[in-house]
Amino acid sequence: MIPTSRPFYHFSVDDVLATLVNVSDRGGAVTREPLFASLAELHACYGTHTDLYLFAEQQVGGRRRSLAEISERQCSEYEALAWLRLGPHAWDALTPPHAQTPSEARATFAHIYAQIARFAGTTPRSRWLRLHQFSECFECADFLQRHGVEALLLTDKEVQAHRLPPAARDEVRRRGHTHFGLEFVRSHLRLESLARSPSPGAIDRSLEAALAQHGFVVLFTHETDMNDARVRDVARACAAFFARRGVPSI
Repeated sequence: MIPTSRPFYHFSVDDVLATLVNVSDRGGAVTREPLFASLAELHACYGTHTDLYLFAEQQVGGRRRSLAEISERQCSEYEALAWLRLGPHAWDALTPPHAQTPSEARATFAHIYAQIARFAGTTPRSRWLRLHQFSECFECADFLQRHGVEALLLTDKEVQAHRLPPAARDEVRRRGHTHFGLEFVRSHLRLESLARSPSPGAIDRSLEAALAQHGFVVLFTHETDMNDARVRDVARACAAFFARRGVPSI
């Protein structure tokens, strides 16, 4: 649900699999992996919590890899990352949930949840999910709610939503969220887009505008984009902005 006390911000990373594969293949500490090191720094310095949305399968280093290959050796390390939450995104980049039947989508989510339970144990599950291509799987609301999901995250584009009825889209435009089977919450800003802005102060202005419009900000990026030092710098700049203003991460 949308917290009644505002303001707040939410941060997540889409399309995640390669990082988990690399951690598993390499062994050793989870936070030695660059993505986890960056996210751990955000939490240590600014109190940022992060949701990672996972593919079940994907090409990694020229090979087809899967969550089923992830070792259980680092389970206790994942469980110790108090700032981390995990949730499903899609089977792979070519199979968004909206392209599946509801039963197929539920099977995809169930598989990913089972793999998370196997390699990450009691690591918290995401209460808010962004499904691949902003899939609005309201037909799966009961299943997702049984897994603790309170909201699905919508697009950051002006269209607001793709499958929700017009009245719900209008409410998203006005309030930033609506209820249709479960809560639907708009995404506001992509870190990789903010990183391309040449204007000094543009990041702060974008964050201020989103806060003024809806009273909260939903930030996101993608696993591959977090390999870019400019995107990591933007993540720190955003987290620092909220910390200066006393805006908590949820």
